[in-house]
Amino acid sequence: MSAEATAARVLPRLLPSFGPKAWFHALSTFAAAMLALYVAFALELDSPGSAVVTVLIVSSPLPGMVLSKGLWRMVGTLVGLLISIALIARFAQSPLAFIGALSIWLGLCTYVSSLLRHFRAYAAVLAGYTISLVALPALDDPNRIFDIATARIAVVAVGILSTALVKSMLVLEVGERRLKPAIEGALAATTGFAVQALDLVPGLPDRRRAVADRLVALDPLILAAANESAATAQKAPAVRLLVSILIHTVTLASSVRDALASLPVDGVVAAAITPLRDQVRDLLSSLTNTAALLSPATAEALEAAHRTAIDLPTDMAVAIAPETLDILALTARLEDIVEQLQLARDLLRSIEEGRTGRSVTPVSYHRDQRAAVINGMRAALATLLAGCFWIATAWPSGTQMLAALAPVTTLLGASEYPEKASLSFSRGMTLAGICAVICDFGLLAHVDGFPLLALMIAPFLVACSLYGTIPKHASSSTAFLVFFPTFLNLQNPMRYDISVTLNTVFAFILGSFFGALAFRTLWPSNPVEAARRLIRQMCRDLRDLAAKHVEISQATWETIMLDRLARLGTRLSTSPERATVVEGGMAAIHVGREIMRARRMLAGLTLPEEVARSVEAARQALHALATSPDDAAQATQAAALRLLKTAGLVPETERTNLLRAAAAHHDMALLLARHRDFFRGALPAAKETL
Repeated sequence: MSAEATAARVLPRLLPSFGPKAWFHALSTFAAAMLALYVAFALELDSPGSAVVTVLIVSSPLPGMVLSKGLWRMVGTLVGLLISIALIARFAQSPLAFIGALSIWLGLCTYVSSLLRHFRAYAAVLAGYTISLVALPALDDPNRIFDIATARIAVVAVGILSTALVKSMLVLEVGERRLKPAIEGALAATTGFAVQALDLVPGLPDRRRAVADRLVALDPLILAAANESAATAQKAPAVRLLVSILIHTVTLASSVRDALASLPVDGVVAAAITPLRDQVRDLLSSLTNTAALLSPATAEALEAAHRTAIDLPTDMAVAIAPETLDILALTARLEDIVEQLQLARDLLRSIEEGRTGRSVTPVSYHRDQRAAVINGMRAALATLLAGCFWIATAWPSGTQMLAALAPVTTLLGASEYPEKASLSFSRGMTLAGICAVICDFGLLAHVDGFPLLALMIAPFLVACSLYGTIPKHASSSTAFLVFFPTFLNLQNPMRYDISVTLNTVFAFILGSFFGALAFRTLWPSNPVEAARRLIRQMCRDLRDLAAKHVEISQATWETIMLDRLARLGTRLSTSPERATVVEGGMAAIHVGREIMRARRMLAGLTLPEEVARSVEAARQALHALATSPDDAAQATQAAALRLLKTAGLVPETERTNLLRAAAAHHDMALLLARHRDFFRGALPAAKETL
């Protein structure tokens, strides 16, 4: 019974149930790999197995990803070839100088790949490790460099074209046909969460995380769809901005829920805000799809909610009381939700009518310069040490060790968790070596002809492609798919030499060991420290915004902050403090919005000297946010009270702006006081052993 129970727990992990999409991806990838191999054999290309490697690398469940990855793989390969020719021309007679130049180039490529996103980062990776495939084999005979370079271009082109052909022939849905249902689902998930938040449904952090992960996961799909259709490519910036609007709607609904949950149910604030809250909630509950959002009824409902949000402060008796400011602040947040829905509606209409393009503000991403520099230095030092080891030992297989080290260091540099990925990568490479020896000498040595060759390697490639669709096995699967065909050394005719194969496997594993060692010992990353750095960057940008040190559009500023917030959640994915820190990040975004709102509301108004001094004191306190969030909270609250008092003494034309500015300062004060630890740049009670 114990053995049966153990088997029941272990077997599903080892043999998970793969869906039709995973099987389609695995089988179509194998078909493309065999087509590339057959064409490479027919054209009598050198290293035809590299065509298979290209297929396995660029293949993706989404056809658009294949096209994009293939394009950037070709770009990276061409750059790598040019640098390879330059290095051989300059340093072929000086191995030590060549290793030094190679180390610098790999470090630079790793640095660039750490700053870029998607397949632009992959192009930087390719530009780095192509040298190991072209320049290193030409060290002993520099005259071969052009032959090796042209052969490399040929096998990469065959692999890319074969993958694109097979995937394009077999795919049933392309471009917008796949993207539109995803947008529908994102809208439904966002509005459903917002309704639950306004209804104060418990379990908010887990629900918010699920919705946010779903929205963030749309980015690769948008990229793929843009590469499958020119029309969709024109709409891609607008779709990305639409996703950012939905993410911001999620954060706004969370903030309203937190504020409502902290107030008495039968208090003055709840009674005043409930009609508007119910109106916004009912509006959200009706938006089950994009057609509902675009309907005339929704336009009327949005306008009605907006009027209610505007009329509520002006109809309210202006009194100097905390309840008045609470009502104003909650009204502003609910109005923001309405405005975000209006923006989403306008953007969606533009997407539907094809009126989008470069006029849309592009989504901006966070770039971690410090992490990129560290990754580049790791790659450079690892290559330099391994190269010195090769020169000192005069090991004949040293170039193969470097050929393995180059892709390992550049690929790990682009990883979110390079230390963890280094172990997975080494496991995948080791497993590839074992399977290659078994396949080469246990199976292929006993068969003849291309059909039987394809049949023998099919189980290995299909199984690994299936496991590659599972995120936790992605790194190991990538390493296996890259190095298994390399270890097989597919040629026509095949040559079987156990000593050469074992020596190659050992050299590659040793190269991966150097790479893993570098990433685990040289400036090892700490998720907690990475999270602290993100928090400090968010707070620094907030202080600069308050001090007017940056001139940036609200959309650009918010998308950068939202990207940092997503990365913050990823870094602390296993931390019990994750929800607290993410809420602090959302508070920082809201404080930034309120700073910009207050600036807009007060622009052009002539304030009494005492009030102007109070507002300026609040601005200076926000600039010194890291020193004392409590002082900033007190200063902004004092400014809110003075603005509220002044609103009762000015004409009605100015009163609305002053009330909104007062609400913005009061909202800032509440957020600064509630999340003071976050604004100090600290992680409350964070564990270093995440």
